[in-house]
Amino acid sequence: MQEALSPLEELDTESHRLRQSLQNEMELSSSQYIQEVHSARLKAIPLDEMKKHTTGLRLQALKDVGIWSVADLQGWNEYRVSQVRGVGPKSASAIVRAVAIITASAKAVPINHPAPPFSGDTERQLMQALYRQHWFDTYIAEQTDAFGKALALHQSTRDEVATKVGFSYWLWKFGSNETIRHNINRANSMIGTLEEAGARSMRDGFSTLLSECRSVCANRVSDESIIQDFYENHDLYDSWLTRQLVQGGSKSRAKPMLQQIAPNAMAASDLVHVEFGRVVPGPPPAPTGGNRPVSASVETNPRHSEALVSVRIGSDIVHPMTEFALPVAQRAARSKDLRWLTRGESIQIQGHTLSHGFVYVGKGINSEEHYALNPWIAAKATASTPSDLAGYYFSYPSLNPEQRSRYLDWLAEGASSSIESGFGMLYFYGIERRVLDLIQGSVSNPPTHELEQLLEEVHRLGDLFKEKPGSVTQCCLRLSDFAAARAFDGTSVPELPKAWVRTYELPFIVRYGIGCFMRDDRPIPAEWALRWAYAEPTIYLRTPAARCPLEFEAAFAVVYREKFGYGLIVPANKTKLKLVYQPGWPMHLEPEIKYEFSGIPDVAALSAPQQTLKAVVEQSTEMIDGYSRYLGRNTAKAGTLEAFLNLPLSFWPPTERDRWQAFLTSLVDPMEPVTFESLLRGLGYVGDPALAKITEIVANLNRTLVGFEPDILAGARRPKPLEMVVLFRLTSQSDSDRTTNEYKKASLTVSLSACIALADGHASEEEAAAVEAMIASWQHLHLDLRTRLRAQYQLQVRQGISLASFTSRFSSLTADGRMQLALALSSLATVDGNIAATEVKLLEQVYKTLGLEPQLLYSHLYGGSQRAHPLESPALSTPS
Repeated sequence: MQEALSPLEELDTESHRLRQSLQNEMELSSSQYIQEVHSARLKAIPLDEMKKHTTGLRLQALKDVGIWSVADLQGWNEYRVSQVRGVGPKSASAIVRAVAIITASAKAVPINHPAPPFSGDTERQLMQALYRQHWFDTYIAEQTDAFGKALALHQSTRDEVATKVGFSYWLWKFGSNETIRHNINRANSMIGTLEEAGARSMRDGFSTLLSECRSVCANRVSDESIIQDFYENHDLYDSWLTRQLVQGGSKSRAKPMLQQIAPNAMAASDLVHVEFGRVVPGPPPAPTGGNRPVSASVETNPRHSEALVSVRIGSDIVHPMTEFALPVAQRAARSKDLRWLTRGESIQIQGHTLSHGFVYVGKGINSEEHYALNPWIAAKATASTPSDLAGYYFSYPSLNPEQRSRYLDWLAEGASSSIESGFGMLYFYGIERRVLDLIQGSVSNPPTHELEQLLEEVHRLGDLFKEKPGSVTQCCLRLSDFAAARAFDGTSVPELPKAWVRTYELPFIVRYGIGCFMRDDRPIPAEWALRWAYAEPTIYLRTPAARCPLEFEAAFAVVYREKFGYGLIVPANKTKLKLVYQPGWPMHLEPEIKYEFSGIPDVAALSAPQQTLKAVVEQSTEMIDGYSRYLGRNTAKAGTLEAFLNLPLSFWPPTERDRWQAFLTSLVDPMEPVTFESLLRGLGYVGDPALAKITEIVANLNRTLVGFEPDILAGARRPKPLEMVVLFRLTSQSDSDRTTNEYKKASLTVSLSACIALADGHASEEEAAAVEAMIASWQHLHLDLRTRLRAQYQLQVRQGISLASFTSRFSSLTADGRMQLALALSSLATVDGNIAATEVKLLEQVYKTLGLEPQLLYSHLYGGSQRAHPLESPALSTPS
């Protein structure tokens, strides 16, 4: 059976492959034709057309590098445009937006169908693909379907027989089963049927048709055949082309092919018709059959009623010129059945009671459909899982009944939740339309204070969706800015709005306020400069500014005042401020509204002030970078003194400065030993003291002019939580050099003095005063070093010190230096008038370690005039 069916299955497979190939050819040729039309349109739109879509564009730099049309900028992003010499980042952003708007507008215009004589390469390929599809549908499609049905019956029989006569089935009855014999007879009968003359004739005929189809697909179809078939079946071609050339986002239907051929569209010499297989110049004669009359005087569609930007594409005499018209948006017509509900006005729609007002109700036309609640459209909740809005900018009719029901429920609850941003946009569109009508005086006898009520609702809606994705908050702020700007009188600087959102353009109120300062040649205050920096699209705020906004603002104020005093003065430029508002943004539902302020300069047309401001932002960010990084690593320590140590003291909040002053008073100014754990608790540290990053803490204390002993930064051992430390004041952040021989010898002398003072069990006040006087006499050392030596003495006499801990440091002393050190220590031992035996014993060890004779000790202790006064400085000479 399989052998008998194989030829038929091969023919069926080939027919399906041909059909799919023809469909692919239609889609490919249609796509190429659409791309060619779009490309030709954009090439025909000059660069200056972009000036109609944005203000302040400087296009000469693009022309200088050979860019003359919108098509030349296709695929360019802001970075690539900004690389053109003479184009700044702000202009690059505006150019890319203008190109996107024009491109979308050009693509939204329906594409006219190709018309005879189909002279262009892509339109001829498209018509040839349609011709081949038509040929296939006419001569093969029915036969393919019939052949496929017959083959399917035979294949079903084969599959049934194969199941019933399988080996396992046969083995069960040893071949004696009646079912097996019956199905074997069915198989033989089917094979006999396929071998009959009728079946062979059908197979051969179908094979011949497929061969002819392959020939039609493989060879170029003559122009005469395509044109003749087009005139004979123009309705069919028109239907196909309408489906193939559909435009994304365009609901308008393109002109049919025959309606595009107007009497004045092309000269008679440019027309041809097919006559008995010959191409004859001139228009074709009127057919006498049932076909629709086609002549040069055929009725044409009226031209666009709206204003057009018309560009002719092509200049070849042989080919007729193509005209592309890009519509210029005009104010859409308004529906008469549309009703506005004021605040508190109630209505019931599809079982939902809306009692808060602020919506339009009615069918609506054009852009009104986006926001009008059509009460005749179904809105019914179902038990199915609610589906999310497929985007944020759909119209009310485009929602399914489930979504409409949820939207009406949302309105009935007072639009008080931020679950779906799409609902917020639909609600905003209606309010925006009403606000604009009130501002422009299009509403007769509006309720008192309605505009103020609507603007309050706009503010509430913006705050509601502030933390949600989408453009609700951004659109609300734009509308608020526009409404506020309409009230500007051009004489006074407005107040900065409390709320703001960073967008692709500088908010109008900021541009207006800065323009007033520019016009009056006045300095821009720090608070205005800060808002400008926040909202300026060309300034990028790094992580520290976002993570630590309060600290960034404090740093910005300090840097800004240091650089510019009362404020930056920006000279007025010639470009004047213009307010451009696009209703229904980002869908552009209505034409934009423009207002000019002739006396106010536009800072957005400049680039140098933005660069100056950017430098202030960068410097301010660097000043808080360490604090930001610290919080990034230690989020739980935000708000502690330990964290604020990473900031300059001038940036601290007032409450933290008070806490810091209390810390200084209690732990630093007394210069008394405290446990390391107590220090950490005073700084707000809440973790395990043993895990504290002591080096980082000491370095941060040093930046706030607080020293730490033991000298961790110079290599001293890290203190344990219950061990003592001493804090003291510093006069400078610069780290005084503690590696010189002079300081090392002074530190050694202080350590030995503490050791001697503790030899009798306690350090007396006389001994402490003697050490203080000795340190004060070392004027060759920096004040901060002398203070550190005092802290060192306080720490060592508190927690104790042994001679063995620093005997290795004696090797750096010269012979004269050792003698002078011995004299100073022996004098310190007698300063309190009592020489204990333990002190003498310790001094003997010191003298022995210094390499001095023990007899010298007694001479120094009891030698009278030979004894060095304890206030004299030891000879801290350098090693010879």
